[in-house]
Amino acid sequence: MKEYRICTIQDKAGLDALPVAKIVDYPMEERDYRPFAQNILCREQGDGKFSLSGYRLRMWAFEVSPPEDSELRAVLGFFTGGAVLEARIWINDEICHEVTLYSNGKEETVRGYEFRNYSGEDLQGVYWGGEFFFADEVLKELAGPVLAKPGQEFAGNFYKICPDRHYGSFSAVDWDDPYSMVNMGRFAVVGY
Repeated sequence: MKEYRICTIQDKAGLDALPVAKIVDYPMEERDYRPFAQNILCREQGDGKFSLSGYRLRMWAFEVSPPEDSELRAVLGFFTGGAVLEARIWINDEICHEVTLYSNGKEETVRGYEFRNYSGEDLQGVYWGGEFFFADEVLKELAGPVLAKPGQEFAGNFYKICPDRHYGSFSAVDWDDPYSMVNMGRFAVVGY
């Protein structure tokens, strides 16, 4: 089980200097192709007047021509009551996104979050993906308080999936049931 450390930043300008969770476990894909996918999850400390506190999640993959239905996914259990949030980004002629909450045996599509496409080209190549912001007040309304203080931990994982071609994860999983809580890594909120 891998650990991912969630840092706190004052605003999203510091996002590019944070630890990155790389998708490295690609059991189906040949070594020379494996897509380069990564994620950043952090706490953003708002000032209460002009900006809100919450979780910021950036997911992106370097693929020149991503196959249709290529997908990035995060499964995060950061609620104190055990609810799980699933954020998805996929390609279907354009970049699409969806967030689902799983709580007490129910599934609910989430609204009220911010999203922006995150795509372009840099020295590493062509990339696609997106960035979510989940304000604490929105999350609390959905499923109660979130784990957000330094020292608190929760279960989570990141995935890169392309049906019939490849799939990978941050923490190794049993691909017969990849989203089971037993397959999650440990995410720890840190104070630096």
